[in-house]
Amino acid sequence: MDIDILLLADDLNKADKILSDCMYSCVHRSPHLSQYTSSFKVLGSIDILHASKAISKEMLSRVERFRVFDKYTIPVLSPEDIIGLKVQAITNDVQREATDIYDMRLLLEYQLQRKRLIDWELLDEYFSLFSKQALLNTLKKDFL
Repeated sequence: MDIDILLLADDLNKADKILSDCMYSCVHRSPHLSQYTSSFKVLGSIDILHASKAISKEMLSRVERFRVFDKYTIPVLSPEDIIGLKVQAITNDVQREATDIYDMRLLLEYQLQRKRLIDWELLDEYFSLFSKQALLNTLKKDFL
């Protein structure tokens, strides 16, 4: 199991303390990403994406809050913002392409099932940023 978190770069030290107290160790840190694992494999791993640029901070401003276990409320990025991160991921690692494109399709289906409009302009920004307009055009054909 893997959990991805987008976190303000200013909050990384707090996250490190919390995760250390929960038996996680930082196994990799770069300017853009921190990766944590636990010696208890059942806990899985946690990737923290560092939100330091305007575009990632804007993502955080659009989170939706979901109730889980009838007790907790967690912030979740919009489907469009998650897709934007997946476009970046396939740009950085081509081996992820099939899985991440499948995930993009699931996210777009989810928006349609919720009868929510898809923000194609925002998606265009993300796909253009990584020169992936052809992929966006394919998705538009299937979901517009």
